[in-house]
Amino acid sequence: MTPKDVLIFESDAISIEPSVNEQGIRSNLPLGDDLATFLRRELNAMGTPRTIGEPVLEDFGSVLLLDQGRKHFAITITRIVGPNERHWRCSSDRPTDVSVSSIHVELTRKLVNRSRR
Repeated sequence: MTPKDVLIFESDAISIEPSVNEQGIRSNLPLGDDLATFLRRELNAMGTPRTIGEPVLEDFGSVLLLDQGRKHFAITITRIVGPNERHWRCSSDRPTDVSVSSIHVELTRKLVNRSRR
């Protein structure tokens, strides 16, 4: 599956501590669950009729599953491994009216404000 919409960014506002799943098991890397929770809250605040599930922690990152009527898609959040540990990738598996790029300016503004606190 090829992502249709990708945002790559750097932020100090996202935890780089290993994530802990619902069963209390600590992963060996950060999964972006705090970003997924934040993104879910922001998408819900946009008011478009859709259902957004709780973030799902996978071994590669976090996933938000969205339903818009009969359309189903996922937004995936992963940390980019490299010299800068604060690089993140957020992608959508298909184009939709709630694309990752359509919210990146607002998301970036809020993340920058969070990192300054």
